[in-house]
Amino acid sequence: MAYRKRLLPSVIFFTIYFAVMIISLLALTLEWQNDLFNFKENAKKEFILEAYEFLSLFIIFVWLGYKSLPIKLKIQSKHLARIAKKSFKKSFYKPLLFVLTYLFLMYFAYEGNEYFIRDSYIPENRDKFIYVVASFFGVVVTYFIVVKTTPKISFLYFLFFLIIATGTGSRFVLIYLATYLILFSNFYKELGLKFYLPFAVFAFYFSIFLLSLRRMNSHGLIDYISIDALQAVEFIDMSLFLIFYMFEFSFYVLVNVMQEPNLPLEFFFTSVNPMPGVLTNWYEILKYVRLNEFAPYSSIGELYLYGNFIAFGFAMFIGVILRLIDYFFSKSRGQIIAIFLYLVVMLLSSYFWQYNLRSFSRIIYYFIFVYLVFLGYRAFFLKLTRQ
Repeated sequence: MAYRKRLLPSVIFFTIYFAVMIISLLALTLEWQNDLFNFKENAKKEFILEAYEFLSLFIIFVWLGYKSLPIKLKIQSKHLARIAKKSFKKSFYKPLLFVLTYLFLMYFAYEGNEYFIRDSYIPENRDKFIYVVASFFGVVVTYFIVVKTTPKISFLYFLFFLIIATGTGSRFVLIYLATYLILFSNFYKELGLKFYLPFAVFAFYFSIFLLSLRRMNSHGLIDYISIDALQAVEFIDMSLFLIFYMFEFSFYVLVNVMQEPNLPLEFFFTSVNPMPGVLTNWYEILKYVRLNEFAPYSSIGELYLYGNFIAFGFAMFIGVILRLIDYFFSKSRGQIIAIFLYLVVMLLSSYFWQYNLRSFSRIIYYFIFVYLVFLGYRAFFLKLTRQ
């Protein structure tokens, strides 16, 4: 797999960061009317200006942290291309088995027919553990769809998989879209705008369709793929709302958090504590790090409330983590490792803007733990094979 520098995982984080700044500024200039939870109406002008100043300084410290780590990225395009070519064997039936496995997992997560038809968007009896396992297994399904088929067949397979995954109505399905695009761009670099432009348009409108599903009166795969579901989507209004929700809303969450009182340093240590919440005072402070029942403080908003020393110090820590991810990515000789690292950065980018600092920190801890386990397993395996 011949990775190009512009496809390093950290690029995802930096791109989303600047997109939030630029689109929120454009929306402010054009006076967009979307305003979820009245966050825009409640935002004071002086805090809007201060938010842009804070974001500009924060990203500088992220970049300083990124460049401060004295390790070189070892992109070996020719070698990785040879590895990819050897492992690229067409086997049309394997992706189907993976898609069906995903469907069975979701079927059990929703305890049977509720995956196909249910009254509520999230049923009370859904098995959360099986659901999370199935959701992440969907990334593996996407990987095998690209690796084990031809370009045209892979798109048909992926379309079929998206239809199956739509039964959840979850935003996590958007991760599959991003994963497919990243994989496809690595395996089929000779395809230009004739593929990527239509796919980008498809991904955008599919995202609109997906986000509109939770507003329906009835739920489940059967209702979601019906003609009524398509007719219920107001694509123009939802197009603007999707852009707003992904970028402008994130900015105004930050502004509203900045208007809240500063947080005690004790909250910061709880947020970055890797111990389970029941072993800390997390559930005691949880109510103090939310704007309302539906909107928690964003990670970057929390950091602002801890003061510049904590905020910019943590920014450098983020830069170091991104550098390490890029380094592991550049050394990876297998595609699954690379996709895992892409997924980590996509989750970090999402949690950074719309979830608490504790959730953001735990993604980093999970990444470190999984990668250490992988390194330990590989070292042990290599030792056994040498013996």
